[in-house]
Amino acid sequence: MKKYYRLDKNFLIFWVHPIISMIIIIFLSGCVSTNIIPSLSNDELENNKESLSNIFNWKFHGRIAVKTKLDGYHGNIIWKQAGNSFQISLWGPLGLGMLSINGSSEDIEITNVNGQIIALKNVENELQHFIGSIIPISSIQYWLLGIPNPNFPSKIESRDNSMVIDFKQSGWVIEASDFKRNIEFLLPHKIFLSNIDTDVRVAVENWEIF
Repeated sequence: MKKYYRLDKNFLIFWVHPIISMIIIIFLSGCVSTNIIPSLSNDELENNKESLSNIFNWKFHGRIAVKTKLDGYHGNIIWKQAGNSFQISLWGPLGLGMLSINGSSEDIEITNVNGQIIALKNVENELQHFIGSIIPISSIQYWLLGIPNPNFPSKIESRDNSMVIDFKQSGWVIEASDFKRNIEFLLPHKIFLSNIDTDVRVAVENWEIF
């Protein structure tokens, strides 16, 4: 039988806060090639955005760094997405500090290296109460593809002479870069997410689409 622990400040400081901030991260997939794209036209941006919005099942491996008002973290990450559900594994150097996160935008279970489990049912509201920052879990799948959530207003831009896409949405600034082409998609391999008190940087090593 699972033993659940209460979500409190101590658990957040030492385990949850840096990791949950990471959930504002990684979304994408594909087999990586070495063809770096120098720039995109507006038509190419729109076509790629439409293609990426139809990706629902993937697995991602890479590195992540998170800085918040309370703490900081850097380590490795594996994210597996299946529809609206995700499985995330996070660990530091030499496999230390393994943490697993399973769930969706509706509910999440966080398990630390000691087997302690925290269950969140009203995810965004609970995280805002304890962390003090609004984390729009439902938008992550779009942001990490390098595209905005179509349900909210935003402006997407491609910088001149570079393959960098910037946009602002729900109080966050999203920057996706280092795009590489696979058979069908242009995929970002560097993602930077930031708001007033949280910075998240992701370096993607490889993607898989199922």
